[in-house]
Amino acid sequence: MYRFFGKITPKYANAQSKDVHYLLTNNALLTRNRISKWDRNVSEFCKFCLNKGNTIKETNFHAFVECNRLKEFWDKFAKFFRTFGLPLSDRTKIFGPEISDKSVTSKILNACLQVAQNTIWLTRMEYELKNVENNEWKKFKTTIKHVLKIYEKYNENKRIISMIIEKMEII
Repeated sequence: MYRFFGKITPKYANAQSKDVHYLLTNNALLTRNRISKWDRNVSEFCKFCLNKGNTIKETNFHAFVECNRLKEFWDKFAKFFRTFGLPLSDRTKIFGPEISDKSVTSKILNACLQVAQNTIWLTRMEYELKNVENNEWKKFKTTIKHVLKIYEKYNENKRIISMIIEKMEII
């Protein structure tokens, strides 16, 4: 289970984010497309896109990359990633950045992506179960700041974390 997390230790991303990342990379999240195979009463189409008249199956890839609801979120996240010189491709959105160095910044950015995936999944579930609309970017910023503040208490790299939080504020 932890083969994907060689670059990340528990102090960089919370357990729930790691779980969502693991399920996402192994195509095991319970999207509407998968649930509809077991329950005929559940539509296999993305609820967000269906509201706009599009009939697109909700697969892992659609739920995390293609869905129009996420366009603004990924645009902002890409801008955030580019400030560190990293591109954000569709593959990166699912599997994380291919980072060869072992720097703290790289590990934290990878953890940021996992928290982003978790935020997307949670906001989709809130909408699915409670019809609650959420702003993914705002929720992501709140969550990641909390994660980084906890890490900041236990690490001497306060400058790096402050810089990451600062860059996020600008976006």
